[in-house]
Amino acid sequence: MSRNTMRTCWLGLAIMIAGCNGKSEEAKEEQATEKSPQALIAVIDLNVVAQEIGAQDKIDRSVTDKKAELANRMADYETKLSGEPADQEMAIKRQAQLAQTQLLAHHAQLKQQLLAQIRPVAYLAAQERGMEIVLTAAQVYAAGPNVDITQDVVKRIQTINQSTENGSSAALEESPVRLAELPGGGGDFQPQ
Repeated sequence: MSRNTMRTCWLGLAIMIAGCNGKSEEAKEEQATEKSPQALIAVIDLNVVAQEIGAQDKIDRSVTDKKAELANRMADYETKLSGEPADQEMAIKRQAQLAQTQLLAHHAQLKQQLLAQIRPVAYLAAQERGMEIVLTAAQVYAAGPNVDITQDVVKRIQTINQSTENGSSAALEESPVRLAELPGGGGDFQPQ
């Protein structure tokens, strides 16, 4: 057999094998499309949400107020101390540590309140896009822009806040989120 004949035979055999596979290229592409998973995980940047809805400023002010309150309490405590200087120094250190712990706990509590208010709004924004899980940007190494729901959440919260400020319930009736579902008053973050 000549080389050209051999090549033709091999080419014909390859075509027959490919054809016997039972799937055309279009069918293979269609199957690959069916198997490609839809993004079921949404990503939210909580720092951006907190900043854009004004909650971060409220948290910062509340922490500053708490810090001033604790500093005043420490000053009062120091003036009331009596006894040996070494004992006073130890007592002051303990009180300073206690004050620092209280300040950190206060900050953590404010963050948890904010998260409790954002959670139902974030989940609804994700559901609208057909997603079932919401992760924070800090938990995600990399993600495409089509899974980021940060701005959707910001807009929803701003709409809820504007509706409650105006005393209008029309926007709230259109929204699947109700005031009762948002702890601390309709999505407008109020530190306690």
